[in-house]
Amino acid sequence: MPPASGPRRSAWRAPLLAVPSIYALALLLHAPLLKLPYFWDEAGYFVPASLDLLRHGWWVSRTTPPNGHPPLVMAWLALLWKTFGFAPLVTRGGMLVFYALLLWGAFRLGERFGGRRLGIVTALLLACWPIAFAQATLAQLDLAAACFWIWALVFRYRDRPLAYAVCAAAGCLSKDTLIILPFALGVLDLGRCWRAKLPASVSLRRLAPHFAPALALLCWFAYYHHVTGFWVGNPQYLSYNVQQAASLPRMLMALARRVWQLAGYQGVLPVTVLAAAAALWPRLRKRVADQRSAPHAPAPATEETTRRMAGEFALLIAVSLLFHAAVGGAVLARYLLPVAALYFVLCARQLLRLRWAWEVVALCVAVLVANWFWNPPYPFPYEDNLAYASFIQLQQRAAADLEAHRQLQPVLSAWPATDELSNPDLGYVRRPLRVVRLENFTLPLRTTDDQPLQGPAAPPQKRATRFTVGTGPAGGSGDVAVPLQGVAASPASAQSAWNSALLYSREYQPAHNLARLFPWWQRVGDKLFQHQPPLKGPALLRTLRLRHQFSATKDGQWAIVASRR
Repeated sequence: MPPASGPRRSAWRAPLLAVPSIYALALLLHAPLLKLPYFWDEAGYFVPASLDLLRHGWWVSRTTPPNGHPPLVMAWLALLWKTFGFAPLVTRGGMLVFYALLLWGAFRLGERFGGRRLGIVTALLLACWPIAFAQATLAQLDLAAACFWIWALVFRYRDRPLAYAVCAAAGCLSKDTLIILPFALGVLDLGRCWRAKLPASVSLRRLAPHFAPALALLCWFAYYHHVTGFWVGNPQYLSYNVQQAASLPRMLMALARRVWQLAGYQGVLPVTVLAAAAALWPRLRKRVADQRSAPHAPAPATEETTRRMAGEFALLIAVSLLFHAAVGGAVLARYLLPVAALYFVLCARQLLRLRWAWEVVALCVAVLVANWFWNPPYPFPYEDNLAYASFIQLQQRAAADLEAHRQLQPVLSAWPATDELSNPDLGYVRRPLRVVRLENFTLPLRTTDDQPLQGPAAPPQKRATRFTVGTGPAGGSGDVAVPLQGVAASPASAQSAWNSALLYSREYQPAHNLARLFPWWQRVGDKLFQHQPPLKGPALLRTLRLRHQFSATKDGQWAIVASRR
């Protein structure tokens, strides 16, 4: 009897060894971040929604306004908390599972495209990309959606349609906007079937896997409509993410930002420039012998298959850039996570053609890692590198000061600090503090009940309670609706009942802002994206007539606790 198949054993052994190894290394690198309280959109929606599922079995959140996103990630968090207990360490360790699987999938995709070396470089670039590294521990949707989508593509190019369908459906149940990618592949395959004049039965078999994510999403939307009466999100959410974005000038500017986020932002510019140089100048390339895969490793694709894969990668990247330029109130880099691995596959292929290829790769990796800690000389979302950790630490110190002086409540502040102070589940306070909510720190200052607030003595005006959508390039947002439930002061007492304020840098504003060199671009952008820079600490203290109580700064950010005079 012949011995057991070596390739079959290797096919199982490789992921059983590789994924835990990647996870352990990621856990070590992220160790200082694992116990941090929840940040921005985590605090505003994803953690409260997951707790609703854990504590009450509500698939559609009730303690925070629902936004229509599918519940797969929330279900994963609820399962983790049910098993290991509710704690930031459990949450962040659980999200790192998606990060490890994403990197292994990127390796497999690159290996299929051009061999093992290409897979290694692809996974290395993606792992060190500051957006992916920062999102690795955050309880948000894009990392999980990217993980499932990359594995869907791995199975597609291995000719395993059922596994592709399952992974694509899981990706869409992680984040609904991912549906645009299997839809694009479905249209592409339909065109191929039509050009090849295949029989209807054969065409249907080829197209069937693309129906799975659409059917899964349709089931979720039907349930969501049954519970809320809306098919997608809610009126305010749709107004912010669709109607507000529906203008050609805004789309064009958003598209320019999207291209920069993928090809130049956060240390990717050297990768793009060197890859383009390798593609355009043959003299820079070395002559490479045919690669031989390691024993039992999948062979690289043929030249024809490689061209087909490269064309599909380019299509998916273009579709994602155009879609996220046309839809979405906030232009956040994390929305591009599902196609970032594809971009790095294409770049890695060119980098490996250069002379001194591994030295060039090492340089690119060093630049990417430096951008974990280095803040660019222009405003950017804190969540795009480790600046989000500095933000959390400042909020922790300010919350500790307010909790030590509970006589200073109610506390005037803006979201997400208001949730951090009023909801102990978020990890900032042991007992809830009473808060009064400001819309933001821009003039004219107003509470979330639309009452003017130029100073502590302004007369109250009773308005209907509503909720706002978090905005601004500093911390992200645009993905969630900000809840007003909890211990916020009533409209009638909003102006007179607050005794102190927590003020903080909602946006990163560097001392030497490169954006000031292009004032016309900044003016147009502020107008199209309805953005107004927030007041700085001293201006807020003067406007609200407050006395400084406590302050802290870190890496260009600040937090101030002040009391009424």
